[in-house]
Amino acid sequence: MERDVGTLSAAKVEVVDALPRGILAQLEVVLGTPDGIEAARSLILDLAVKGRLLERNVDSKSAEPQLPRTAAVPFPLPPSWGSATMESLTTKLGAGSTPLGGKKVYKSAGITFLRSQNVWNDGLRLTDVALIDLKTHKDMRGTWVEPGDVLLNITGASIGRSAVVPDGFDAANVSQHVAIIRLKDKALRRFVHLCIISPYFQKRVMDVQVGVSREGLSMKRLREFPLPLPPVGEQARIVSRVEQLFALCDQLEAKQVRKSELSKASTSAALSALTKAESSDDRAVALRRINDNFDELFDALEAVAEFRRALRVLAVRGWLAPQVADEGDGTGVVRKLQADLGAHRIDWADVDPIKAASDAGISIPRSWAWVRLENTALFGPRNGYSPKAVEFETQTKSLTLTATTSGQFNGQHFKYIDEAIPADSSLWLEDGDLLVQRSNTIEYVGASAIYRGPPRTFIYPDLMMKLRLSPAIDLDWVHMVLSAETTRAYFRARASGTAGSMPKINQGVVAGAPIPVPPLDEQRRIVQRLIEMMRVCDVLEEKIQLRAKGAQQLAEALVASIALPEGFKRSAG
Repeated sequence: MERDVGTLSAAKVEVVDALPRGILAQLEVVLGTPDGIEAARSLILDLAVKGRLLERNVDSKSAEPQLPRTAAVPFPLPPSWGSATMESLTTKLGAGSTPLGGKKVYKSAGITFLRSQNVWNDGLRLTDVALIDLKTHKDMRGTWVEPGDVLLNITGASIGRSAVVPDGFDAANVSQHVAIIRLKDKALRRFVHLCIISPYFQKRVMDVQVGVSREGLSMKRLREFPLPLPPVGEQARIVSRVEQLFALCDQLEAKQVRKSELSKASTSAALSALTKAESSDDRAVALRRINDNFDELFDALEAVAEFRRALRVLAVRGWLAPQVADEGDGTGVVRKLQADLGAHRIDWADVDPIKAASDAGISIPRSWAWVRLENTALFGPRNGYSPKAVEFETQTKSLTLTATTSGQFNGQHFKYIDEAIPADSSLWLEDGDLLVQRSNTIEYVGASAIYRGPPRTFIYPDLMMKLRLSPAIDLDWVHMVLSAETTRAYFRARASGTAGSMPKINQGVVAGAPIPVPPLDEQRRIVQRLIEMMRVCDVLEEKIQLRAKGAQQLAEALVASIALPEGFKRSAG
């Protein structure tokens, strides 16, 4: 990593020079890993609450007297530090409340009503704050918020997030999903806040949650939480040092974001040049550029995802596997499709190859042909059925959209319906049925998957369409074409819907999806080649994820490896 982007060596000298021996080197190691900035912040907080972020004077003559230790903190403390439970430090410790009527009582003007979405580790965010009237506020007198209070989210996905209410903050109240921590000595608030957002406290939050359906931190557990307590003057120095180091991390992060944006632009440009190349020479140049810079272009999960999309486009353009002359051409497959549909008394819809190519936005090899999706289907596209779900187990399972959103069928996503579906109903899925989502967010509308499983196990919902294809064309090939960005763009461009609703595509749009047709053997060869390339992408993603996971593990290991200064002792308990 470049020194002016990912290290602290070029940072402000007065900040880094004051770090204990070895800490700067440890931070630089962490910053040199993927996601190193976030891991560095965790490392800084961990060192701060354990008394290892500042240089420490071990001269016994100048040492401060030890504060009382009345709670068991699970790590050694500096000689002058004490410890206490959260409850012993507070005059108020409890959850907020929600007014009767919930959102219905919110006003366009009035008293600030803080909710969990307003509480962030870097402070209160009030862009979407709710307001209540003065009477409601007075009725909820027990959960008034005061300047200097520490707020802590105690339920939901944001559990553990915390903020200090700033000095001079106007009257406010707080919801039941947020706890108020009102300290006897408000001078402690900044250090207590550091403790709460530190890995030490956050791990304990995760360890003592209650509730099954939703995460929750009980007030009893919160009262019992043991906190380390430095002398007040040292607390101020620690908070100041953390703020300085976090500011440096913010600067480094901003540089990394700019570097990441440039990297994303380079990756997009390289892949776009490849997928849009029309001549073999242009393709060779684009491939050489990607090959020469592969590690730099695909070093992030977003880049690998873009690589996957590009591979599918290359596949449907015929660039992933060579054409073989004696395999014939796509018109042979088209003739077999015509014969099969005719045998099933299905009218053949003529295809204008120029219009099909325009709808797809790509050119294909001369030996290929064009059809529409309806030219490949012996059944469908036909919408499913969505009766009301029930909370108890029945004999009928109906898929939910999530079962096919990923592009692969997942039978774990279904709901029970209390309705008997005839055994001969076309609503029942059979192995090899092709499912297409007719409604979802714009990103996922048109998502498709192949049902793999026993017959009459699931029915499919109204928000999906089902097709059953002719064996004259390879099912996996058609699914691959539908999954390619070219076809997804075709669906998105034809989706309709009112503002705020999920976009929808109709049967005509799905039936008209353009499908390029190579010879059957070539279809299967391309599909197999794409599977192999997707496995390469799997390996790339796994390596990136392991590196990211390693950053946090490295930070934790470094904290444990730094030698304890002289005089550190275990707390009482």
